[in-house]
Amino acid sequence: NDRALTHPMVVAELTCGSLTLPRIQTLSKVEFLKTINQASLSEVRKFIEFERLHGLGCGIVDFILLASTVISPYVELWTLDKRLELLCGRFGVNHKVTLH
Repeated sequence: NDRALTHPMVVAELTCGSLTLPRIQTLSKVEFLKTINQASLSEVRKFIEFERLHGLGCGIVDFILLASTVISPYVELWTLDKRLELLCGRFGVNHKVTLH
């Protein structure tokens, strides 16, 4: 239903990490998801400067994901990273997990 999207940086980060077996199947399933609009590196740098996001404990991948989410209508970012989650809240793009 296209309720979950991915970003090439997410796939790259997963590729760097220790995925449980079957590794190739997991990566290909994530790669099969539609991708979010991608902010360019220039856009991300301008976003960081304009919003004064430097020095807040997030790295470039975090900012790429955040900027890409901000420019994508009706998209939220699901993260377990507390600093990134706070920034997502600031821009109204944090995904709130509801527990049943």
